[in-house]
Amino acid sequence: LDGALLERYRRTQGERTLPIARMAYFAGAALMLLFVAWDALLDSGAIFRTLPVRAACSASFAALYFFSRSVVASRRLNLLNLLASLTAGFGVAIVLALLPRGFDLGIAGLTMVVFAGVAITPSWRGALNGSLVVLAAANFVVLLTGQGWFTFAQINGFLVASMALAVLLSFFLEQRHLRAFLLEVQLERAATTDPLTGLYNRRYFIETAERELARARRYSKPLSVLMLDIDHFKRINDTYGHPVGDEVLKLLARQAAPQLRKLDVLARLGGEEFAVLLSETGGDGAALLAERLRKSLSELTVRAMGATLKFTVSIGCAEVMVNSQGEDILSALERADEALYKAKESGRNRVVVG
Repeated sequence: LDGALLERYRRTQGERTLPIARMAYFAGAALMLLFVAWDALLDSGAIFRTLPVRAACSASFAALYFFSRSVVASRRLNLLNLLASLTAGFGVAIVLALLPRGFDLGIAGLTMVVFAGVAITPSWRGALNGSLVVLAAANFVVLLTGQGWFTFAQINGFLVASMALAVLLSFFLEQRHLRAFLLEVQLERAATTDPLTGLYNRRYFIETAERELARARRYSKPLSVLMLDIDHFKRINDTYGHPVGDEVLKLLARQAAPQLRKLDVLARLGGEEFAVLLSETGGDGAALLAERLRKSLSELTVRAMGATLKFTVSIGCAEVMVNSQGEDILSALERADEALYKAKESGRNRVVVG
């Protein structure tokens, strides 16, 4: 995965896992108090020792639950899960240390904390980090309270085995989610991109342009469109063949895309016709960019049948009238197309503003 796709995957996983983590925090807050009944079964007098610990842990889980409802929670999910592991690890270990034969009878509680991390963590690394926090917390309490080497070995044996299984399970789940994500990306790209040039297609261009027009109207920002057409493209196909024509299309895409900003949209509408959406750009800026594109494309060459082939483009520009309610993207594209037609009629290889 490249940087942008990896960031999107992590964001998607965070958004998918956050509701599960939120339910786990709520369950943790409730279970910490409900298990006071288990403490009473082991030692009725221990309730007064364990209840403050359980209440503190329950309050911590409640705080995590309420913070997880904030808008930034999905970006802080790993931190929230580490805090949850720290709370559960220390809380359960301290309670077990306060109960008679607590570690002998309640070690399953610690292993369940480890496995709970698989459900609330979107990656195997997160599950590993959470498990290590639980292991460290349990060992700290065992050593601090002098539980003995047998208990120490017992705790570590169970927890390390649980960690291995939990991390392995988390790894396979992450691989499954990753395959599903990549399939979704492939389907999305197939629906929004042109397979030959790798540029966006007409559908994506129109949908994005409509959103940008709404944004431009809301914030009173300029918006422009370009219509670009390769001159005498049919002649290129007829003379040199369609493979050479395809190379011309791909070369144009490779040359034009780097000259645009990230917020601009370059799309192939069909055949030899391309369109550019220029956000926050007025008519003068659009014309300057169009001229720069025209000049750079006219300098390109393609090898064809042992010869060097050059090609030119004609470009029509139109600033979208964002303050006119009668204007939409299709009408702006129509004006740009009319300007393109004038450029063709005027001799080609030029820019005309509509």
